[in-house]
Amino acid sequence: MRAYIAILKDSFREAMASRVLWIALIGIGVVLLLIAPFGLRTEKATELRRSEVTRPENILKALIAGANEKATPAGHIWTLLTAEQKRQIERLLNPDPNQGNEGRGGNNLQRELVNSLNKLLGNPDVYDKASWAEITVPAEATDLIAQGKLGPNSLKRRNLLLLAAAFPRFIVVTESNAISLTYAGATLVDSIPLTPSQFEVVFETAVVRVLNVFLGFFGIFASLLVTAGLIPRTFEPGEIALLLSKPVNRGWLYVTKFLGGCTFTLMYSCALVTGIWFLLGVRMHFWRIELLWCIPVYVFLFMIYFSVSALAGAIWRNSTVALSIVVVFWLGITVTEIAKQGLEDNLVRSRGIKEITMAGDELLMIDGDKKTHVWNTKTSAWDEVFREPPGAMQGFIGRLMAGNRRFSLVFDPATQQILALQATQGRFGGMVAPELIAGSADDDWERISLGRAPEIVDSVLIDNAGRILLPADGAIYEYIGQTDQQKKQSGFLGNISGGLLGGGKAFHPLKVNDYPKLGETNSSALNHTTNQILIFSEGVLYRLDPTEDGGYSLAKSVNLETEKQAILAAAGKHCILGLGDGQIIIVNCETLDVVERTSADSSAVPRVSMAAADGSWLAALRHDENVVLYDGATGRKIDWGPAENGACTAIASSADGGLLVSDGRLAVRMYDVKSQSQTAEWSQQTSWVYRFFDLAVYPLWSALPKPSQLDDFVPYVMSGEDSVLVNEARSRPGIVDRESLQQERETFEYKKVFRDNAVFVLIMLALGCIYVSRSDF
Repeated sequence: MRAYIAILKDSFREAMASRVLWIALIGIGVVLLLIAPFGLRTEKATELRRSEVTRPENILKALIAGANEKATPAGHIWTLLTAEQKRQIERLLNPDPNQGNEGRGGNNLQRELVNSLNKLLGNPDVYDKASWAEITVPAEATDLIAQGKLGPNSLKRRNLLLLAAAFPRFIVVTESNAISLTYAGATLVDSIPLTPSQFEVVFETAVVRVLNVFLGFFGIFASLLVTAGLIPRTFEPGEIALLLSKPVNRGWLYVTKFLGGCTFTLMYSCALVTGIWFLLGVRMHFWRIELLWCIPVYVFLFMIYFSVSALAGAIWRNSTVALSIVVVFWLGITVTEIAKQGLEDNLVRSRGIKEITMAGDELLMIDGDKKTHVWNTKTSAWDEVFREPPGAMQGFIGRLMAGNRRFSLVFDPATQQILALQATQGRFGGMVAPELIAGSADDDWERISLGRAPEIVDSVLIDNAGRILLPADGAIYEYIGQTDQQKKQSGFLGNISGGLLGGGKAFHPLKVNDYPKLGETNSSALNHTTNQILIFSEGVLYRLDPTEDGGYSLAKSVNLETEKQAILAAAGKHCILGLGDGQIIIVNCETLDVVERTSADSSAVPRVSMAAADGSWLAALRHDENVVLYDGATGRKIDWGPAENGACTAIASSADGGLLVSDGRLAVRMYDVKSQSQTAEWSQQTSWVYRFFDLAVYPLWSALPKPSQLDDFVPYVMSGEDSVLVNEARSRPGIVDRESLQQERETFEYKKVFRDNAVFVLIMLALGCIYVSRSDF
């Protein structure tokens, strides 16, 4: 054992004597000295952030309406605006079509509105006692009002709180603090336009990506340059003769030299990661011990490449050849990864089945590009129908901008139509009230607009009387239809206002007794057995019972003690909720008692909740592409899953309670849940590209190590989440709703990642040991 320890010590001394190591350490020191003066300053927020203005268009409409309502906050604020600001607001709501795109579209308008409101916050006349008499003002604002004369920051803080109190549904100041970036005490960026929680996500991602570059690319490359000659030098005639004169085993000598070669990377990563971790904690109060996981992770990453270099060095005894083979190895796994990712994106994500709907005798599906297809029995293939009009959001951009709203089809048996909500991007950024669209087989599934919803809604419900209901956070709206003339007027107003106007006459609110105040996001379902509506919002499940006058009344509610979002379905005696922490809850619809509750599992977050049309079963489809089934009568879990489990991307119910399941490609099969047997199949023959992916690319990718997946380990331990948002991983952080269950996710199986890569390293070491043991030196 002493001999091997001596060899390790020699490796350590050799690393310390390396000029490359000292150059790297000096470079790290310089970088740390340059970033040391950076710091964060936290203070009370005195400005609106764009993410806090949830409905900018409604604020503009309220301000214009305030011109005729003097004793209201909106009316008072309107009097404080200059004539130019008033004209600007009117132009934003009613743009001149002759101006082209000037003053239209996108996030610029939202930014202009937020900037205008922020300028208003410095006005001492914002508060007017009479105008705010009917408004519930927070305690902090009341204290500031009582102080009388205020300094500039206190004045802005007071007016910010007053503005949020005046428009509680459109302005949500979720976090009271603001963050400023400083350098050596001087302010670089004052009041970063992100909430502290949003900034933390962006900051974590940026730090990890910087470490990925310095450790994962430059660090590994520098380490390989230093260590490429270690194994060839070891087995040179003079060197190997001296080593073998000691009582050492050739195989263990090879392994010891390999571990000694990892010393350089260990010292390099320790210096960089520990230095950055310490500075982040001292200067920015960002003490995240999880960041130190970068050290063992990147040493392990180096071991993958060094195992190839060591084996090549032992065989050819040439450092140049060893480095060349490592480069070829890196190119091979990179090309394989790109091919696998590219084909998977195009075959599985874009063209694969994501939604299924039975429309009478017709079967429709929606693919990853949000294109709708109907099954053609003559050709045994999927034909695209229900096409989007020119200029609509399509492809990846459409999926990204649609955010957390799933484009689901609902079949209306009374009219034999399919209905859906078409997400619409507002001119002020974000999504505005969606458009209700329809199509039927008699019209070749041509897409027609039924009108724009009066509010942002997520669900289309059809009750037992055939009424089309849209639950929103302020009311439940019934679609009552429009004349052709009204549709033309509605479409014209909707187009020129970017979705702010139009469509309202097609809907009217139902009378609902004690309608609960809902949060920004909610989920709803209709139980066709009882005609009850169930709504889940901010941890509370509400049950609304139908009344004799055609309305609804709040009958019961229960707090499920969760802050996560949920997806909801109901039928018969029970309803099913899939939560964002991986829990699945079965609730009795009559008593709202919890019948069954699974433990949280962040690696298996539900994506879809489904209930059989006849109430015989309940199901949840998780992001790991597995289906969990429950008995509709007892609410207990069924010990059976479809054969597609592990690759299932969509589920649905037939009219007679059959379970339809997709295979992630182009096939759908229907099962009888009671007998657990297949009863029907719709399967399109796949092209040779699928077979090439299944038989060549995927097996090769599975056999090769996956060092790139180690990059996900540090974000995993820092976030505590087992799944990675696909859109967030491929775009800038913060562009997607991280809490949404509908966002596409990839499960990160850290045990499998380390196991697969460790097996490769062990195989390469074993081959190296066998070679040096049988070779003559």
